[in-house]
Amino acid sequence: METAKPEDIKTLKRLIYETIDACYSDIYPCEAVDYFKEYHNTEISLMAYSKDTA
Repeated sequence: METAKPEDIKTLKRLIYETIDACYSDIYPCEAVDYFKEYHNTEISLMAYSKDTA
């Protein structure tokens, strides 16, 4: 396993969103799925920011 690099952020985000859709869209209402995506979007943004400022 490799540590994600700043240039991997878009790929990581797509992978997370696809996983959320595949695992949760049949179980949770779309508002919950959107919440999960927004939560992880914030997490990814913070990770990208911390990499840029390190």
